[in-house]
Amino acid sequence: MILLLPLLLAFHILILSQITFTAWPEMLSYPYLLAHGFTLYKDYVMPYPPGLVWLLSGIFQSFGFNVEILKYLTWTLILTEDLFLYLISRKLTNENRRVGFIFLGIFIFLQSFLDGNMLWFDLATSLPLLIAFYFGMKWLENFNQKNLFLIGLFLGLAVLIKQTAIIYLLAFGLIYLKYRGIAKIRELAVFVAGVFVLWVSLYAYLLSAGLLSSFTNWVLIYPLTQWSKFPGYVNFALSKKQLLVLGLILLPALGGLLQLKKIKRDKVFLFSGIFTVAALISVYPRFSFFHLQPAIPFITILILKTFNGFPKGWQRRYAVLLGVVVISVIVLLGKGNFINQIRFYATSDQNLAREINASTKDNRRVFLLGLNSSEYVFAGKLPPVNWSDNFGWYLEIPEVQDWVIQGLKITPPEKVFWRVPNSGNWYDLGTYQPQKIIDFIRQNYILTGKIEGGVEIWTKRNSK
Repeated sequence: MILLLPLLLAFHILILSQITFTAWPEMLSYPYLLAHGFTLYKDYVMPYPPGLVWLLSGIFQSFGFNVEILKYLTWTLILTEDLFLYLISRKLTNENRRVGFIFLGIFIFLQSFLDGNMLWFDLATSLPLLIAFYFGMKWLENFNQKNLFLIGLFLGLAVLIKQTAIIYLLAFGLIYLKYRGIAKIRELAVFVAGVFVLWVSLYAYLLSAGLLSSFTNWVLIYPLTQWSKFPGYVNFALSKKQLLVLGLILLPALGGLLQLKKIKRDKVFLFSGIFTVAALISVYPRFSFFHLQPAIPFITILILKTFNGFPKGWQRRYAVLLGVVVISVIVLLGKGNFINQIRFYATSDQNLAREINASTKDNRRVFLLGLNSSEYVFAGKLPPVNWSDNFGWYLEIPEVQDWVIQGLKITPPEKVFWRVPNSGNWYDLGTYQPQKIIDFIRQNYILTGKIEGGVEIWTKRNSK
């Protein structure tokens, strides 16, 4: 029994190693630019709080900018999440290791096949949210203020990674009011102190670096007021398969409603239920299973609490239902996923990086239009200062294209590598073209060649 936990962790790694790993370009390009002298929010568009990018930049500078390091870091975060979920499950089952292992196994399957083999801002918030939940459980036992501070600290860390994690602060506020009420409202100062330990330091940094306005615009104002105006940015049109899978993973958790009287008295069930709802809300603005990663541990906890509440006869039936759910998710999502490859780092991506490098003189800047931003990292090149990824919701904000063009003038790239756009709606990814930037390129660069994947090479006029 003692060896079962490391065996389960090894099994999780085995599953992850056999399915596609997604190396999102931003997970490489954002820390790469930071490490090469670009200033967050001022020199390039980065629409998230800086926590994850700071972490990645430090790790990559220590171990090298490559996809393998990204993968190992991702797996480390996931395994740490496994450990905390196991600790929580043991606590909820009165140290029943067998049940704890079973539900950790359920989590391992769901986490892996629901787009879990990647690092994105949502997955990075999962661990601090789960740690905050762990201390929240302890706080609900005796309302110890030390635990209250730690809840605030880890929820504040989650918000430092992705701004939508603010919803969990509000969710915990509901839990606090439910069990402590207005009479104990002063205790919330301890929670708030935990939240602001990190954020006061961030505020001081932004203020001293003159970045507060840029940070506020890109992290808060533009996402709330501008991006939803761009066609296709908000998208909750779920496919039939997505609806079926979502229904399957929520169905066992909803089984807890059959124990309504127990639920009303169960603090942890309510806590995990509210955090699950918060996770579902924070999927905004587009539904994808990788955005749902923070919900999976809380759904697993709901399932565990539901299982514990049933008598033994019902537990067997419920266990059968869980088995059907897990197998169905694997069948529905496993097809085409059991490919031991790296998305965004295929042979074509590596060949393209080599051709970009070979087509450009050493230490010369390049500008990639319509290409993955990770190609800067793979090719060992830098873009002009004032850089934005080629997303319409960034570039269609008034004056942003002018800001990019100003960078093209001040730190002009030797060459522009421009992928011929796909056919489709003007606003679709792979189709969108920033018109002002295109006009500037046509006026100041000439077409001189073509490389792999329909990528055109435009060379600066009078370039030597």
